[in-house]
Amino acid sequence: MLEAEPGSVEERLLGREEEVRRILGYIESPRAYRVLVLAGPVGSGRTTILRYVLSHVKGYHKFHLDASPAAKPLGLPGVEEYLNCFADVNGCVDRVVRESMSIADHRPQAKLLVTLDGLACVRGPYECIVPHLVRGLARFVEAYSDRVRVIVSIDDQEAVLELGKIAEYIDVLVVDGLNREAAAGLARREAEKAGVRLDDQTINEVVAATGGLPYHIVTLIHEYRGDVQRWMSDVWEKLRWKLVLVASELGVSVKDVAKAILDLVDKPLSAVPRQSYLLLRWALRNNIVYLAKGTVLKLQLPVYAGILRSIAYG
Repeated sequence: MLEAEPGSVEERLLGREEEVRRILGYIESPRAYRVLVLAGPVGSGRTTILRYVLSHVKGYHKFHLDASPAAKPLGLPGVEEYLNCFADVNGCVDRVVRESMSIADHRPQAKLLVTLDGLACVRGPYECIVPHLVRGLARFVEAYSDRVRVIVSIDDQEAVLELGKIAEYIDVLVVDGLNREAAAGLARREAEKAGVRLDDQTINEVVAATGGLPYHIVTLIHEYRGDVQRWMSDVWEKLRWKLVLVASELGVSVKDVAKAILDLVDKPLSAVPRQSYLLLRWALRNNIVYLAKGTVLKLQLPVYAGILRSIAYG
């Protein structure tokens, strides 16, 4: 179990004991031959988990790369950070791999841990680079299987789909929303910090609306002061514009897009009809759906289901 002081990283990780156990098991295994990929819906707290792991794992040379467009330093002692990787993620990875290999070659007892956060497909005319990049990192792990571990966190759901091409090089850990008890505890702690008084019914509504995703719980309480209806109104508007974008790209109506997405939900990827694959990619790219455990398609937020039904059949 994680021991947590008020306001600490550990407090924000309550309910993530299983995920932390899986990650530490990968790092501490005698040998590894794959990259560990953290996936799941946006806002599930993967960066917080990485921060905890980097701050608690001892005896490793640690490198952290942030490929997100708004990278922020972790500020952890003993961690070498690369924060300007969004424009040139290949260059960042190459530099870290070269430096890590130099350490590994000259110091046979050295152990190295590399974490890469915010990895995404590059939009444009080129093929998504994520599989190629992760395959290269897996070969790096395999070459130093007793001493090198690499963990990659991916928000981009289309990139997660692309990783299916290199399944033999990766292990995937899906980080979903918190369980109800942990999510309610997080909501109560954040309400106390924000000075917002929420009764048990409202806490339950917050948990249900957000699917237990920490980012959305924190946003709903701090920015919306626990007003679930106002938060849902904004979520509705944002989702509607995502659907408009997808519809314009596919040349169909918003109502047809809503119906088609509802037809995909709760189905395994293998059951998606070939003619729906382009729609699937746009739904993943716009963070409407994500690949859950067992590569089953789920909505990013539970409230999306009601919104989509209203648009499709209202």
